[in-house]
Amino acid sequence: MQTIELTQRIQTRQEMWLELEGRLDEIQTLVPDELRKGRADRLREGVLNIYSSSYPYFESEKVGIAIDFAVKNHNSVRESGYPYVVHPLQVGHILAATGTDTITIDGGILHDLIEDNCEKRIEMMNEIYRLFGRDVLTLVNALTADPMEDKALKKSLLVEKIIKSSAGDNKKRQYAIKVADRVANLLSLNYLSSKDSISSADRTAITIKDTEENILPLARKVDRIYQPELRLYSYTKELLRRAKSGDAGTFKS
Repeated sequence: MQTIELTQRIQTRQEMWLELEGRLDEIQTLVPDELRKGRADRLREGVLNIYSSSYPYFESEKVGIAIDFAVKNHNSVRESGYPYVVHPLQVGHILAATGTDTITIDGGILHDLIEDNCEKRIEMMNEIYRLFGRDVLTLVNALTADPMEDKALKKSLLVEKIIKSSAGDNKKRQYAIKVADRVANLLSLNYLSSKDSISSADRTAITIKDTEENILPLARKVDRIYQPELRLYSYTKELLRRAKSGDAGTFKS
């Protein structure tokens, strides 16, 4: 009987993961399409509807402002060819699905803005403070890597910075955003380009190592804090299994 119940729980969790990935795919399709058509309002409403499908209890007006701000200020393109803003909007959805609060979702949507606009860092920080307040600015600043650090060291150093710099609600919010960021990045590993100075295989190896050493412990903490039904620790381990095996599709119980 216990074996049957365990199998059912695993199957239910895997269905949740598949549903999450379906929603993230929707964001990946919707965002570039609406950007091409110049329909910022439709983009914002579409993303909010996707978020609400998983967790309808955040403050949609505030999150909508964060979506607009991210779309306006992320102008780069990822190695996949998709607009960079797809990534932080996917991070926001993972946070909504985890059941975090509006401040955390806003922080996730905005988490790469300072790093992506380093030439106007102070201006960007002032705007985030004006529009979203001290808590969100503190989150974004804590999640911003030092642009002078070597790329291969940034990930682990950033986790160390998060652990040392935060306390209370901000600590749990930073943990959640960092884990959601890594989940989104693990899902996009197939799109890594070999044109970068670090080869795709090396990038994948670095990401796997850092996830095992630094992100999995944070994922366990996030599960204890928020108790999400999709279980980020188990999901991150599943994504690691896929990354190691090259299996982008099926689950292993």
